[in-house]
Amino acid sequence: MDTTTSFSATGGLPGVLTTVIAIAMLVAWIIVHIMLATSVMNDIDDLKKTGRAPRFFRSGGWGFVVLITGVIGFAYYWAIHHSTWRDPQSDVRA
Repeated sequence: MDTTTSFSATGGLPGVLTTVIAIAMLVAWIIVHIMLATSVMNDIDDLKKTGRAPRFFRSGGWGFVVLITGVIGFAYYWAIHHSTWRDPQSDVRA
């Protein structure tokens, strides 16, 4: 009796399909994180042009935070810099 269980990507169509879907999802996840981080860094440059400075981190720091955390970090950045919860009177000037 064979009691070994293992996953094989070459074990037929279901295994290959699962592997392809997993790789596609990973690539999409990486692309989304890179796009979000790039957009945050560009937005910080735009903030500086209007005379506002980013809070807590510079452009590279916020980019790294969003690159690692993704949508959660992006939502945190947006809430701090662009939401109606932000107090315009307490803006840090560049």
